[in-house]
Amino acid sequence: VKKHTCDFGVAFDGDGDRSVIVDNTGQILSADQTGIILGKYGVKKKKGTVIVNVECSKSVKEQLEPLGLTIKQIPVGHTFLTLEAKQEHALLGIESSGHLILPEYFLFDDALVIPLKIAEILEQTKQPLHKLVRMIPTYPTKKEEIDCADEIKFDIVQQLKQQLVKEYDHVNTMDGVRVDLAEGWVLIRPSNTSPIIRLTAEADNETILNELTTRFMTRTYDVITQMKKKTR
Repeated sequence: VKKHTCDFGVAFDGDGDRSVIVDNTGQILSADQTGIILGKYGVKKKKGTVIVNVECSKSVKEQLEPLGLTIKQIPVGHTFLTLEAKQEHALLGIESSGHLILPEYFLFDDALVIPLKIAEILEQTKQPLHKLVRMIPTYPTKKEEIDCADEIKFDIVQQLKQQLVKEYDHVNTMDGVRVDLAEGWVLIRPSNTSPIIRLTAEADNETILNELTTRFMTRTYDVITQMKKKTR
């Protein structure tokens, strides 16, 4: 992109249901950033639902709700994204792993429509893509993996759900347990394929991010230790 002074670039995955956008400076956009640009400039209506999974950045809600769009969270997995987009007659669907849906064109995650829509947006706004990207706030994130036996990983997260619901005001338990705070959020969910528990966190700055990650990692390890003692 930089070598040929392109307006943007795009890379597709092997089965053609995800595309990654590269802006005119060579910056790789996250699915959240691409989704926000589509929501701000690419949907005709500004009254309707945007589907996001529980791993998506809080910037999606911050950027799109003031425009009149309603943000609805769903479990991780692009199958849920497609089903929920159909049920809600959604204007847009964003999955943190890169699956994006524009139901106006197709009610599934077609990778070709995304760069075509980006090209249309650039033509309409007469702005370089990086300028649109710079208008979106980004927050530091961290992903951790905690070793945990398959036999207990779901029980561990269930225990955490029961505890955290009582301690925090904003807790989402649809897919693992997500705690939303004023300064950030933490998601703890068992892997469906490996003997691990995944922890994802996002915060306003690195200091808060490290504190949140440490606090909830410690909490998870404590529950694992307690459960191991009970099963001995």
